[in-house]
Amino acid sequence: MPCSVHLKRRKDEKRYLNDSHLQSFHWLVYSAAQKGLVCKYCPLFVTGARGGGSNRQVPLQKLVTKPVTKFAKLLGKDGDLTVHDTSQYHHDAVEAGKSFLRVYHSPHESVNNRVNEQRMKQVTENRERLKPILESIIFLGRQNISLRGHRDDGSLNLDDMPLSNEGNFRELLRYRAESGDSKLKDQLKTSGKNATYISKTTQNQLIDCCAKEVIGVILERVKSARYYSIIFDETTDVSHSSQLS
Repeated sequence: MPCSVHLKRRKDEKRYLNDSHLQSFHWLVYSAAQKGLVCKYCPLFVTGARGGGSNRQVPLQKLVTKPVTKFAKLLGKDGDLTVHDTSQYHHDAVEAGKSFLRVYHSPHESVNNRVNEQRMKQVTENRERLKPILESIIFLGRQNISLRGHRDDGSLNLDDMPLSNEGNFRELLRYRAESGDSKLKDQLKTSGKNATYISKTTQNQLIDCCAKEVIGVILERVKSARYYSIIFDETTDVSHSSQLS
C-alpha cells in the first residue's frame, strides 16, 4: 500500500493509505502518477478556483489542484478527507458529476435533449402540415395553372361552399380536404388565423423555395455536363423593341 514518511521523535515513521479510506469516501481515488490522493469530482466540476462559505477566499489546493501525498492526518475533525468531505464546493461538484453521469448513460433524460426532442416533434408536425399545401403548389406549377383568384385571403371555410370561386389554389385545397386528406383538413379547421400557411405571402415563400430547388438541380446538371447551351426567345413590345423575358 502507498505510504508517506514522517519524522516523529527523531525517527522516521510510515503512515499507510488503507482500503478503508477509499471505501469510506466514495469520491476518493489514488493517483499512481502523482503518488497521492485526489477527489475524482472536484478537479472536473468545481466551478470556481476558491472555496465557498467561510473558505471563500481560500484557494482550492488539497485534493483538487494538488494531491495529498502525506497520509498522517487524513481523518479526524481537522483531517484532510473529513474537511474536504464537508465542504460545500465539494458537495456541489459531486452533484454535478452525478448529473453528468446520469445524462451520459441516459441521454434522453437531459433537459436540453428533452427540449430538443419537443422542438423536433414540433418541427415534424409543422412539416406534415405544410406537405399537402406544398404539394398543391407544385401540382399547379407543373400544370402551368395560376394559383390565385380575385380574393385569396383569410381562413378556408370547409363547411360551407363559397358564393364565388376562390381561385385554383384554394379550390384545390378544398377538393383535397373533402376527398379524404385528413391532415390537410385538420390543419385548415384547427389552425389559428396566423398559422394556416395558405396566405398569398406563404404561397410566395414556398414558390421561392421551389425555385431555389429547381435552380440547384439545373446547376448540378450544368456542372456535370461537358457541354451545354442556353435557348431563349424574345418578343416585341408595342414600341417595336425586342424584349427578352
